[in-house]
Amino acid sequence: MKADAVFECWAPFAEPWSLWARPILFAQMAEVESQPSAPAVRPAIDVTWAPPLADAAVLVIDLPGEQAVWTGLALAGRGYRPVPLFNACTGPHEVIDHGPIIHALRVGAEILTKTP
Repeated sequence: MKADAVFECWAPFAEPWSLWARPILFAQMAEVESQPSAPAVRPAIDVTWAPPLADAAVLVIDLPGEQAVWTGLALAGRGYRPVPLFNACTGPHEVIDHGPIIHALRVGAEILTKTP
């Protein structure tokens, strides 16, 4: 899946909350699109602590690395919609390795296409 299609899965243009999504890491995907990706191990994350969706709740999840992506996807299974707000980029002197986050976002796009 191309980077722009991955971003569209996470931030459909027609949805108002998509304006909050940051495309920076998705733009970085283009550099590694031709490389085969290892299958991601999607961890089982307990999100039973989250309030029911009927409560019109908004959750701000601030977790390290790809754990934020996996938690957002777990919450998507309960009806929430994850919005990626990673506002950083890759580079030769990056402090945080964004590779695992980019990989989780790519795998997550496939998951989101199957999530109602």
